[in-house]
Amino acid sequence: MIAAAPLADVVVASRYVAGGSTDNSLVLRLMSKSLNAVYGRVLGISCRDISTNYKLYRREDLQRVSLRCRDFDVVEEIMFRLKQARGPGFRVVEVPDHFRERVHGVTKRRLGPFVMSYVVTLLRLRWQFRRQPPRG
Repeated sequence: MIAAAPLADVVVASRYVAGGSTDNSLVLRLMSKSLNAVYGRVLGISCRDISTNYKLYRREDLQRVSLRCRDFDVVEEIMFRLKQARGPGFRVVEVPDHFRERVHGVTKRRLGPFVMSYVVTLLRLRWQFRRQPPRG
């Protein structure tokens, strides 16, 4: 990831590029790929694994953005805010990663609230994306 940093505004450790993989079940993979495709398309972010938590950001970029999300969806909001801040030149580089299944503990994620928070966040960010004045 560090080697790719000079080429990008955000470096993503991706499960969904050549060489990447995941231990998740088929259902979780389908949900994840759907979420990533919808967020990417609706918000105009070219990234196959927006939802992964493993990313490398520039500190100065993060210091300039303000976030509202308080749940897992903050990961997608960060990408959207950085895209807004950087404009059309926003660059994401994805490097292959293998996601391993949890060995200890249990997830804090509950499916109903998890899905609702993503839907609400997507609608809110999309509304902001449409209101965003053209850069240039």
